Amino acid sequence: MVAFRSLINPALKDAYASARGRFVDVTAASGAYRPFDEVTTLYPYGSVPVAVAHVCELTYYCALRDIHARTDGYRLIADLVARTLPRRPT
Repeated sequence: MVAFRSLINPALKDAYASARGRFVDVTAASGAYRPFDEVTTLYPYGSVPVAVAHVCELTYYCALRDIHARTDGYRLIADLVARTLPRRPT
């Protein structure tokens, strides 16, 4: 996750800012920055880092080697994006 924290996400944040967009850090929101020595049990893989378990639960990567999000992953992304939108006046 060092690449995301140090290279990829900062580059994306700068790119979004230059286009007047708002960057949401899905990596942080998904718990992927957690230390790899924090482990949990995830069927059928056994003991895995918590950060990896979150990726497995939010995407199809572990099951199918597919980086696309599952429903819960897309829900997380949508919630993050929705929080950046301006509030409508009531």
